[in-house]
Amino acid sequence: MSVILKRIFCFLLPVLVFTSCNEDTQGMEVLNPVYGVWNNYYQETDSLVMTRVFTSDFYSYFTYAEGKVQNEMNKQHYVIDETQIMLDQYTQTYRMKSDTLWITNRKGDQTTKYIRAD
Repeated sequence: MSVILKRIFCFLLPVLVFTSCNEDTQGMEVLNPVYGVWNNYYQETDSLVMTRVFTSDFYSYFTYAEGKVQNEMNKQHYVIDETQIMLDQYTQTYRMKSDTLWITNRKGDQTTKYIRAD
């Protein structure tokens, strides 16, 4: 009888541990300050150049306004911290103020300004 109880206990313990861990993570909020759609305009005009999208499942992609075919060739998974967006192929730095996002390329020689889309 004790062998059966041990086997039941050994089966139920991992189930209990994994289900309780899952409940703890469900209530946690994931920090993703760049989530959403961001537009880049030519200098200080209303002429749209590019749209950058950061999804809730941590993918990033961009499309150009000049009519290039949209595909997922530039879609990349990313991880974010307070100052960096770490994409699959490279890392960019960013800063935000209100509804404005500045992203500096991996070389550090070009910063692109984005405005949060409505």
